Amino acid sequence: MSLLRMFCVFTFAGLISVLNADAQTSDTIRLKEVEIHSDRNNLFDQGSHITNFDSSTISLAPNQTIAELLQQNSAMFIKSYGAGGVAVISARGTEARHNNVLWHGFNINSASLGLSDLSIIPSFITDNIQLIHGGSSPVNGNAALGSTLILNNHKPEFKKAFKSMLNFETGSFGNYQGNASVDFSNDHVTSATKVFYHTSENDFTYINTTHRLKPEVKQTHGAVSGYGFLQDFCFKTGSNQYISAGIWYQFTNREIPPLMTVPESHAEQRDSVLRTYLNYRILINKHSFKVSAGWFQEYQFYVDSKSARDLDYLVINYNGEFEWRYFYNDKIIINSGVSSSLAQASFKEYDQQRQRNTTSLFSGISFRPFSGWDFHASVRSEFTNVQNPPVAPAIGFNGNLLRNKLYLVANSGISYSIPSMNDLYWIPGGNAHLKTETAFSHEAGISLFPGDSVLPQFRITGFISNVDNWIRWQPTTGGIHSPDNLQQVQIKGVEAQVSWTKSAAKLMLTLNANYSWNISAIVASENPHSAAIIDKQIPYIPEHRIAGSIYLHWHQFMLAYQQNFTGITYTTADNNSHLNDYATANVTLSKNINIQKTGIRLYFRVTNLFDAQYQVMAYRPMPGRWISTGVTLKLNHH
Repeated sequence: MSLLRMFCVFTFAGLISVLNADAQTSDTIRLKEVEIHSDRNNLFDQGSHITNFDSSTISLAPNQTIAELLQQNSAMFIKSYGAGGVAVISARGTEARHNNVLWHGFNINSASLGLSDLSIIPSFITDNIQLIHGGSSPVNGNAALGSTLILNNHKPEFKKAFKSMLNFETGSFGNYQGNASVDFSNDHVTSATKVFYHTSENDFTYINTTHRLKPEVKQTHGAVSGYGFLQDFCFKTGSNQYISAGIWYQFTNREIPPLMTVPESHAEQRDSVLRTYLNYRILINKHSFKVSAGWFQEYQFYVDSKSARDLDYLVINYNGEFEWRYFYNDKIIINSGVSSSLAQASFKEYDQQRQRNTTSLFSGISFRPFSGWDFHASVRSEFTNVQNPPVAPAIGFNGNLLRNKLYLVANSGISYSIPSMNDLYWIPGGNAHLKTETAFSHEAGISLFPGDSVLPQFRITGFISNVDNWIRWQPTTGGIHSPDNLQQVQIKGVEAQVSWTKSAAKLMLTLNANYSWNISAIVASENPHSAAIIDKQIPYIPEHRIAGSIYLHWHQFMLAYQQNFTGITYTTADNNSHLNDYATANVTLSKNINIQKTGIRLYFRVTNLFDAQYQVMAYRPMPGRWISTGVTLKLNHH
């Protein structure tokens, strides 16, 4: 059945049900609040490996970026271009462009680059971050061959409440950070306000291993500063009607430090981002309708006084979406919708203003045939003014094998990634003849939830993806880098998670461990010059990543130890050059003090405890051991 026919069938069924609503009043099901307010990713995640970072995890380091949060609490590889530099996610052996970041349902990846810089997004802007490993269900959009990162807030609670938070932190290398939030709600409205600021000189010392004498030098021209705010509102206009709106503004100014092979740098980059959204949701009997709109503006200014380069880049995105959800009964939920977006990019390097129009149709069904077994099937198709990618179906399930303690999960589907604007239009080097990357992905795993403190919770997942037309930028005969489609890349690997908690009296011990093994290699190519890179690991995708943590709570004290390991990372396609493996450790000690309705948290943290000297990207040094200390004040009033 074609996507259009499936979409029409689901929609027609829903309209018939609306017309018959009066006749069905007596057996209208009792809808769960989570199903009414949930984003569709929560309804169509059966068979997916999902990692949740809740407010308790985020609050342990209130000034960390999302890049730092993922680096310390998951086995995802974060490509960091040095302290204060760009940081992007590489999940399951994919490139940064294969990982989506969603905010209120909208993809906030740059239309020009096809990725998001996680080094400038504070984790504290949201109270729930969800990471869906692998290509998520097509109802959530595509291009997510590696992962989908969802910035969520918990469902609004319409009751009288007020709470506020203020945090300040200072540390090594001229590091000063602060943030504050105010949340207010009553029976009809909720409001959440967040502001943040940070500045750092990043003048750390490191060993320059590119020099024959390996001297200890101080990084120069690496300062970074930024500020921003978010404001979210949700209005309950009726018993089953809600209007939500929000704005997110952020400005970052950073000096770009020299590579280890270069004596100095005079380059600077300023990023300004403004994002807004508005949505309306209504529940009519068994039907939920949602209309959303978003407007995003990204502005970047790059200047290099030494080379007299002065460049600015402007991208504007217009987004709209209509979504219909039908709660047939307590076993079946149907979801269909249409979305449209327009991205306009004004770049000097494009020679003219470029734009991308995208229209998407999506449909999905979530089905529970019997208790403990959940299935989903979904499909999506996109139409653009550039090229039309293939229809993307997906199926998945969760199966309860043993009394809510042992689960079997699996999913399979097609994902795709359209070339970014830079891939197509950048002068010099852009390739207007690039094809869409298409991935055929499968995964399966088991999860163990013993339900007691003797055995740990455990999950292991195996996955494999075959990606056709993988895009790679490479040097040409003229010395200019240009993208091209590789014939086929195969990605395979294993992810494992272990968690164990033990409590006794006022003492609680929690252990967490995450491991990922990723093989990502070119397995076929029509290019006769590609023989040297066949079956070689793709550059900057390490095979092994480990992240572990130990949390010890006693009375109002908390001691946390975090350990990370990243295996050898190849820097060339033929795997003849590589960066050494490295391990870093962090330790945090905190104390909570409660005075009536005010909570005070004092903390002290040592980052890179053992002073490891390492690089994530070649010739871009990372800081050694450094310390920070801070205080958080919380006021709650109900």
